[in-house]
Amino acid sequence: MVHGSLFLCATAVASATVDFDVMVYGSSPAGISAAVVAARQGMKVGLFEPLKMIGGMGAAGNLALNDGGTHAEKTGLALDFVQRAAAHYGLPAGSRVTHPEAHVSEAVFYEMLRDAGAAGGHAIAVKLDCHVLSAAATGGDNANNASSSSPSRVASVTLSCAPGAPVTATAFIDASYDGDIMTAVGDVAYTWGRESTATYNESLAGARAPGWAGVSGPQHVDALRADGSLLKYVQNISELPPPGAADDALMAFQHRLCVTNNASNRVDWPRPAGYDAADFELLQRAALAQGNHSGFSLGNPCPGLPSHIAKFTTCCGIAVDASD
Repeated sequence: MVHGSLFLCATAVASATVDFDVMVYGSSPAGISAAVVAARQGMKVGLFEPLKMIGGMGAAGNLALNDGGTHAEKTGLALDFVQRAAAHYGLPAGSRVTHPEAHVSEAVFYEMLRDAGAAGGHAIAVKLDCHVLSAAATGGDNANNASSSSPSRVASVTLSCAPGAPVTATAFIDASYDGDIMTAVGDVAYTWGRESTATYNESLAGARAPGWAGVSGPQHVDALRADGSLLKYVQNISELPPPGAADDALMAFQHRLCVTNNASNRVDWPRPAGYDAADFELLQRAALAQGNHSGFSLGNPCPGLPSHIAKFTTCCGIAVDASD
């Protein structure tokens, strides 16, 4: 569908005493898709979400902006999603809304889960605010040993929402963004960061050489404080890994925030506790260098949203003052 990591963990031995046929952790669009398909096939499904809402990046805090663009949702569950979203806005049958508002996205996901459970004969159990505390396994060496000849099978997962009652299932699917079940089990092989160019002979792997190709915005913003030290979030180029080298860093991420210029349909942004404007001095300087214009994408309504809704997305951009 839209966003979501999907990891299929090792399955436990089938048993008549398990809580679910399929236990899905993480209600990212990938997790919701897995739950919907399993339920449609008559399986008993439990969907457990660490946040207090479902939908992951398909619904949380934004306009369900996905990286597929407005023409990606052509078939299957993705098409079902955008057509259901259009129905929520009262548009004619067959219409598509690819980037609905967050509350509409969440409502559509719940609708898909409900209908899938009804079609398969087992309502999907949805539990929110559930974090993985531990995972019990059977077999294997529980040492994160990718070369293990006998990897473990997930036997149960203990969650914060029911710490005294581990969840058992025939199959466990980790569709979270962090792979919590994988790490809790211990010997499921995984990786993070960037491999070097030499690992798989990939010319574009590893760290990249800094440069301005494809980058918009000002290119001569002073990144030094008055005492000569670097502003927060700025690295000295001499401290960066050489091009092509491996690293263990996380990728940049974006705050895709839903905003509006409609005074009757908005809430104020309170100053966060611990806010320090000095943390964002680089962004301030970049905006001033452009005549008080920021690199955030604010000028157009989110693509695919019905035009009568005056909402926008602060998102994206490859610039000194972008939202990465």
